[in-house]
Amino acid sequence: MSACANAIKYALAYWDFKLDQDYTPKDDYALFILTQNYWNIKVQNYLEQDKKRNRDTSNNIKESDCAFYRKLFLSTGCHICKARFTSKNPPTLDRINNNMGHSADNVKPCCLFCNKFKSNKDENLTRLVIQLKNFCLMKSLPMTITDEEIYQILRSGITGGLSQVMHRYNVAGETKINQLKYINGKVISQDTDYTMTHLLTLDFNCQYPSVMSSEPHKFIKYMGNKLFMAGQILDKITDKQTARNLIYNQNRFNDVEGMPLFIAVVKGHIDEQHINDFINFLPILRNNDIMTDENIRAIHVQLITEKQYVARQN
Repeated sequence: MSACANAIKYALAYWDFKLDQDYTPKDDYALFILTQNYWNIKVQNYLEQDKKRNRDTSNNIKESDCAFYRKLFLSTGCHICKARFTSKNPPTLDRINNNMGHSADNVKPCCLFCNKFKSNKDENLTRLVIQLKNFCLMKSLPMTITDEEIYQILRSGITGGLSQVMHRYNVAGETKINQLKYINGKVISQDTDYTMTHLLTLDFNCQYPSVMSSEPHKFIKYMGNKLFMAGQILDKITDKQTARNLIYNQNRFNDVEGMPLFIAVVKGHIDEQHINDFINFLPILRNNDIMTDENIRAIHVQLITEKQYVARQN
């Protein structure tokens, strides 16, 4: 069922894709301004690349061409995908004839993604993949996450909700409620005098949001009352004020198309002398594995045996 739902989801997502349609990304990032220092580094890298491949470098672009290419990058976009050059999409030069060097008559402005993907691949295949990429960006469809740091941030949130499993078996009216305590550098899980009266589970046949549409709910305020999967990375913000501006945007809770979603990572610190005041707040320790050492296991088995013996005696 999950596989079928996944196949249908992708079929519906791309049903209106057309190879010849214009899917050029539209953004409001600042235009890329070529600096002399940046250009000097690019010229040197192109020269070393051509020499390594034994290409003719006599007519290669020069450092003195900076002003010409600054105007070119401002007035034109990528010759493959037509995207404009911005601070988030810097330009590079694509060689028309890959057997020749980076001469002025053999290069065209190109964005890094298109230039890197094109390489020596078939022109039609290159065009198809780039059009699909632009289509995904326009429709906000899920894309492969290549940033390792972003992947780990997302992955850390897929460990289950506010849940902690303390017992192998949970029986209403019998299983004791556990409490955590931090003692001498170790987290101890111990029984309390309280007993679980109800057991509740919300998992049903692994039908998670990745294979079905989310039902609207008023609790999901930050995402238009719906639950969404991560689509693609728009930006990674480390500046505190910029992050606050995004989080507290006045249109955050309005039905405004294009309002970006966000994942915030907040790092807190609890002094060791206060750990036990917060240790039972589940998100703090939900990724911890509680190990039972041999001595405790032996005592537990002994207590169970004694209870069974007493029961038989009675």
